[in-house]
Formats: sequence, structure tokens, C-alpha cells
Amino acid sequence: MVPGIRAQQKEETRRRIAEAAAGLFGERGFDRTSVRDVAAAAGVDPALVLHYFGSKRALFGEVMGTPGDLSGVEIDDAAEFVLNSLIAKLDDSAAAALAQLRSMLTNDDAREHARTELSNLAGLLADALPGEDRDARAHLLLATNLGVAIARELLHVEPLAGRAPAEIAALLRPAVAGLIGTDEPPRKG
Repeated sequence: MVPGIRAQQKEETRRRIAEAAAGLFGERGFDRTSVRDVAAAAGVDPALVLHYFGSKRALFGEVMGTPGDLSGVEIDDAAEFVLNSLIAKLDDSAAAALAQLRSMLTNDDAREHARTELSNLAGLLADALPGEDRDARAHLLLATNLGVAIARELLHVEPLAGRAPAEIAALLRPAVAGLIGTDEPPRKG
């Protein structure tokens, strides 16, 4: 076999395993997904899953990715950033986001990954917000997105489950604008 073709086949197998894992982690969460389940969904032997990824935990880490490096990212419009982040989480092709949502409630690694990602994003967002309590408001904005994603994707709460992500973002826009704005009453005392 030609070395280039063999490398291509290995990469294709690795990709199939990762895609199968993302789907299963999204459907079942980390704890209820086994290496055997992933192997069956990918059409490979379980030993091959371990060969490519080493462990289920490492496979999950691969599917989640590392919390992104946000240096160099600038937020021109905080509302658009928040709402576009929500749309991305609710996108039908966001298997990793669904896997993270489902798993973070029961798995320490997934929870720590989500916490780190939330903190990184909140830090970036806080820098783009005006006024006082920027850090708290940034966390509230992202926690709102998280709550909406859980309600729609995991709990299938209507009328959220039946709406397109862009429609939900449009409905949420005034609340996002309120948390971003500085039209706060003066503090007493």
C-alpha cells in the first residue's frame, strides 16, 4: 500500500471515530457512552479507538477541543458576540457543544472544561462592556446563553425547542442589550 494512502486512511478512521464519539457524547453524555459504543458507531474495533485516542477521557478531550486561545480576538459589538455565541451553541451541527452541555453536569473533566471556557469568554467579553460590574454582567450574559441552550437542547422546552436559533437570539436581544447597557439607576448608600 502506498504510504500516502495509508496515512489518509488512518486519518479518515480517526475522524470517523471522533465524529461517532461526538454524536454519542451529545446524545448520552460522557458517563453513559462506552468505548465499545463509539467503536460500534464508527464501524471499528474497540481496540482501534484506544489505539488512536488512548482512553475514553482523551477521546472526549479531543471532541471538546481545548478552550480556545482568545488572544487577538476583539469584540466590536458585545451584543452580537453574545447572540452569535448562542446561535453557534444551538446550531444543529454543534455536536461538541451538545456533548459538553450533556456531560458537564455529571463529569468533572467536562465541567472543568466548560468552566474554563466560560471564564475565558467572560474575561474577553467583560473588556468590551461599559460601566460597572462588567465581570459579573459578562458572566450573566454567558450564563443566560448556557441556560437557553440547556432548556432547548437537553430539556426540549417549548417554544424554544421548536424555534430556529436566530429567532431565539432575536427574542433575547433586548435582555442582552439591557445587561450590556449602562442605563442603570444610581446606587443608593
